[in-house]
Amino acid sequence: MALIEFAAGDYKFLAGGAFSEAVVANPGFLMHRVRFAQPVAMDEGFERLRAHLQAVGRPTSSLAACELRSPTPRTREDFNAFNDVYVKHLHALGCQMDTKNPVARSNMAPLLSKPATSLLYAFSYTEALSPQDQAGLCPDFVISGKPENKLLADGSTQIVGGDRMDEDAMIDKARYTLDVMMERVKAIGARWDSVSSLQIYSPKDISSLWSTFEEYGLTHGGLHWFPGWPPVKGMHFEIDVRRTSRESVLDVDQN
Repeated sequence: MALIEFAAGDYKFLAGGAFSEAVVANPGFLMHRVRFAQPVAMDEGFERLRAHLQAVGRPTSSLAACELRSPTPRTREDFNAFNDVYVKHLHALGCQMDTKNPVARSNMAPLLSKPATSLLYAFSYTEALSPQDQAGLCPDFVISGKPENKLLADGSTQIVGGDRMDEDAMIDKARYTLDVMMERVKAIGARWDSVSSLQIYSPKDISSLWSTFEEYGLTHGGLHWFPGWPPVKGMHFEIDVRRTSRESVLDVDQN
């Protein structure tokens, strides 16, 4: 996995498909995560995102990660069609590098407060360190959401643990996705012990996984579980991790 410089955004990324696998802030910059107080429809969300970046004096290309909510898990065909629409929003913001998309992403279909349409839940962007900020020992980063689908050598995919959601299967799913997270954190030159937040997306109660998350050193900041499904049908478990030095909440009536 090779890091690619996205100079227009002041960060580097690991290439993926419709979204990158990970982003890491350049020296002299941090990641600022903004969560909408109430998630907003995707079209409106990107307009509010644009307005916010302009208001704080950051280029729209500083967008580094998006967190989405979907009405229901999609078929692979519908997911690809959704991605085509989503990528157009990114290109309109200048978030494009040749054919590559630098912006990281997570997406899930919640069981509670199910949306009628796709929503923008949160976004992260790079921000210059101020004189009051202390440059940390580890850079800020966001790792994209990863479900339990494993790419095999022949190009096919395998759902780790299959369709099962018993305790053993869920532990296998958790270990696989956590191992992928660790690989990506290492690939961007960051440290695993600097992770500030872990988010878990699954319809299955995660209490049987507490010891697994503790084994991986991720319980010090709490476990953020969102009851729901990964965005593609047939999957049952997804996680993402991040280190964001600054976080804020944006009311829907604010720019």
